[in-house]
Amino acid sequence: MYANEVASPDAQTIGDVVTKLQGKEAWRGLHQAGQFMSAVPKNEEVVAAFCHVYTFIEERLTQEERDLIQFDPVMLEHALCKYQRLMRELKDGPGSEEF
Repeated sequence: MYANEVASPDAQTIGDVVTKLQGKEAWRGLHQAGQFMSAVPKNEEVVAAFCHVYTFIEERLTQEERDLIQFDPVMLEHALCKYQRLMRELKDGPGSEEF
C-alpha cells in the first residue's frame, strides 16, 4: 500500500512493465542474472522470469525483513536496475580485471 491509498502492484503487473521496457535496465538485470532461456525472450518469458525472481526472494525473507526493506515488486524492479549497473561497473570499472 502506497501512502495508505494505493495498492502495490503485483509481480505480474510489474513483469508486464519490464517486458514493455525491453532492453532497459530491469530487463537487462534479469538477462544478466541468467533468467532468460533465449537471447530474445518472448514477453511471457520475461514476466515469468520476473515473477520467479520475486517469489524466490519473497520466500527467503521473513515478514520483518520484507517490511524493513519495503520489499514489493516495485522495489525488485528498482533493484534489478541497480544490479545491472553494478555488474557493468564491476566489469568496466577499476579493478575489473578481477572479474
